[in-house]
Amino acid sequence: MKSRFAIGSTLVVICAALNAGADAITKYFASGFEAPQLLALSSAIIVMLSLALPKIKSDWSSSNPDMMRLSVSKGNRWTMALRSALTVVAAIGFFNALSLLTLAELFLFVALMPILAAALSGPILDERPGPQIWVAVVMGCAGLYLISPNYNGLQENALAQISGFAWAGLGAGAGTISILLARKIAITERIPLAQVFWPNLAMMVSLGCMLPFVWAPMSLMDVAYLLGYASVLFGARFILIEAMRHLQAYVVTLMMNVQFVWMIGLGYLAFGNIPTLEMLGGAALIIFSGFWMVYSEKADFFQKVKMRVIPAE
Repeated sequence: MKSRFAIGSTLVVICAALNAGADAITKYFASGFEAPQLLALSSAIIVMLSLALPKIKSDWSSSNPDMMRLSVSKGNRWTMALRSALTVVAAIGFFNALSLLTLAELFLFVALMPILAAALSGPILDERPGPQIWVAVVMGCAGLYLISPNYNGLQENALAQISGFAWAGLGAGAGTISILLARKIAITERIPLAQVFWPNLAMMVSLGCMLPFVWAPMSLMDVAYLLGYASVLFGARFILIEAMRHLQAYVVTLMMNVQFVWMIGLGYLAFGNIPTLEMLGGAALIIFSGFWMVYSEKADFFQKVKMRVIPAE
């Protein structure tokens, strides 16, 4: 069981790195294409990858047949349907928020997701975080605040900003509950490919309806970037679902903030953006909070195991 924490943490860090790479590609698309076009097409590619992967025969897939399964057990079908719907709602919420808010303002709602996950893990998963976990959550959110650009409060166009806050809140809430439901499914059956397939199928169908209104022609280079984006995102989501089997949702959502640390590194290497002292301090806080949370969970787990094996006197 000791490896459960190491495996989960490693998977989250890898997933965060892949997400940071996907965000870098998104930056390329943002100037010339609308979000529904990128999301609908990338979801379609992920759906095709999900359908093709089980056809590839290998020793690994033969020894892990459930991981390549697209079907969902009867007890989890409604949970999967709700998770898929919430994934679409989260994407729409963040998309609309991004058109109304600055990146700094949106970061504040990303920082809320570990807090929401910690608060909702009790009623949804019966996994209640202890005091040390809340300390880690606060540290991680403080680190994310330091990394984000300066937030200056309500601006002149307050109505649009408040609407943006509402959309971002919807995105953060729906996204958090979707992650919690992914954890709920993952602890009952190991079907990471199905957990990638169904939400992306829902995204493809719902946002695909918007393509005639937002479509812009794509060059061969654009298509190559799109294929790279979808492939990276497919890997990231598959790994994230596996991480959910090993770590609680509030641990995963906080550690996913390591993505912003990767983004600082990519910004420096790819775009020459030199990080400020605040960014470096925030990155250090995020990394430390992740280690603190995993250590706290590990210590708490083994304390419970030790208590169970002490013979009654």
